[in-house]
Amino acid sequence: MFEDLRAAFREALDNFNNELRRENVSETADRLLVGMKNEIVDEKAQLRDLESQLERALAGAEREKGLGETCRRRETMARGIGDEETASLAAEHATKHEGHRALLEKKATAIREELDRMAEKIEGERRHGEAAEALGDLDLNEADDLDYEVSLDSPPEREELDVDAALAELKRRMGES
Repeated sequence: MFEDLRAAFREALDNFNNELRRENVSETADRLLVGMKNEIVDEKAQLRDLESQLERALAGAEREKGLGETCRRRETMARGIGDEETASLAAEHATKHEGHRALLEKKATAIREELDRMAEKIEGERRHGEAAEALGDLDLNEADDLDYEVSLDSPPEREELDVDAALAELKRRMGES
């Protein structure tokens, strides 16, 4: 029975030592690297979309500014000729365009902040990927790098066991319970 146990333990020990000397990075690490690269590609696509949204928001804000200015000129002209109804309507439209402009400018500010955050995230992911690839390039077969070896050929030094004292302690414990 002990010989079977010893053989199983030696086999497990050999497997452990073989794992320490593996040549390739595990498949899990490879999948993680690919996943990180895919995430960077996705984030760059989102970055381009945000840049497009920023351009549209800025263009819309500029358009609303022009429309608001036009409405304010119409209001001034209408007041100049005494047409209060047209002046009031022009003022109302000018206020709406100015509100839209303010909203689009806030949107542009939020998009700029998101672009900064995304750029930092992409840079962080890129650095993580480079570090992971650098770890993957390590040669784990170099004997100088591996100081890990478990062997049963030289058992650890043990102090001599006082069998009589151990037996007396065991008897004492059995008597207590």
